[in-house]
Amino acid sequence: MTVYFRMVRSSYGLETLYIREAYLLNEERLQCLARSRDATSQSGNQVGPSMPPV
Repeated sequence: MTVYFRMVRSSYGLETLYIREAYLLNEERLQCLARSRDATSQSGNQVGPSMPPV
C-alpha cells in the first residue's frame, strides 16, 4: 500500500496533498492492524484485516 501511494504521489503532482492525507491515514491503519495482530496472535485468533500485511 505504501508503494502505491508513493507512486500516485509522484505521478500526480496536483493530488499530492490528498495522497499525503491518505498515506498518513494508511499508516495509522497499519499501526492499528499491527496492534490488533499482536493482540490476536497471543489469543490464537486471526481476524481478517482489511489489507494484507506489508
